[in-house]
Amino acid sequence: MSGGSSLGVGGSQGFGASTPLGASSNAMGASANGGAGMETLQSFPQLSISELLSVLSEMGTPATSEELSKPTPEFAAKVFGAFLESLNGVTGKWIERQRDAICGQLEYRVSGS
Repeated sequence: MSGGSSLGVGGSQGFGASTPLGASSNAMGASANGGAGMETLQSFPQLSISELLSVLSEMGTPATSEELSKPTPEFAAKVFGAFLESLNGVTGKWIERQRDAICGQLEYRVSGS
């Protein structure tokens, strides 16, 4: 891949280093066969910083290499939201409406009253 360090999901370098598409990693835990083995987890493809910046720009979510290397919670939420909308069609407004509807059903009690 071209230029820069490779990024994926699950490591300690910003959004993290990853294994290439199709590769898998094992995780401890109960498996479908009753817990007798290891689960196999699939990974996302590795992308260089410049490739990821290009993808984010095409999605309408411009970013800098600094934001990818040292992401803030706000930036991570922005990128997550962009991928959620792109892949599932779920918008931030839809999530807000769902949150407001659920919170509207809660009973609020003031202590000491």
